[in-house]
Amino acid sequence: MSCPSLQQVANISSIITGIGAVLGAFAYIRHRYAFHRKLKALEKYLLKEKLDKKDNGQRTLIRIISSVGLTEDEILQISFSNPKVRRVVKVGEDNLAKTLLFEYDPDGKSK
Repeated sequence: MSCPSLQQVANISSIITGIGAVLGAFAYIRHRYAFHRKLKALEKYLLKEKLDKKDNGQRTLIRIISSVGLTEDEILQISFSNPKVRRVVKVGEDNLAKTLLFEYDPDGKSK
């Protein structure tokens, strides 16, 4: 049995690289789709809460985590990448940040 030629090794390497690139592109598209789906779920939840008219529709991380099923990190990532999800800091009597609230901002201009 003879060793593969340099050309054969190059061809095999090229095929493996192409497969890796396709798998990488697929994983990236899947990740972006999942992120978009989570973004829309958070938007929908905050819009529903805002339209409820009981309050401003501002919700805490804990409430969103329990209602929508997103992690704290996902909620923060969405709020920084989506202008329609607004972050509001609630200040205590000592003038220090007490709570971080999230609300739907239909215009996306108040950041």
